[in-house]
Amino acid sequence: MTVHMDVEGVRTGGAGLRAMASHGQAAPRRVERPAASAADRNRGFATGDAGRRWQTSLQAVASAVERRLTWQGDQVVGSADDAEANDRETGNRFAAIQNQLPTGPRR
Repeated sequence: MTVHMDVEGVRTGGAGLRAMASHGQAAPRRVERPAASAADRNRGFATGDAGRRWQTSLQAVASAVERRLTWQGDQVVGSADDAEANDRETGNRFAAIQNQLPTGPRR
């Protein structure tokens, strides 16, 4: 008996969040080589290392977003699991009540 939630839809959404997490690392990887190249070509200038510092900061932010998306996906999947367990328990309780009710005609 399903009481209130499309459990598989919620579980799929959580898995989608977890899958998105790994895509956040693409941006800092994409700028790593250009940042290093700019730093090497502009040694001694303040702007030379700025790209590398920016890339390092972007990497830190992307890592934090990745951890957050993974955590959030885990929470959503966990919620779906909890809802499914609650639905099952509610169904079991209704079945137990039903089994206690008389089935014959009332006299």
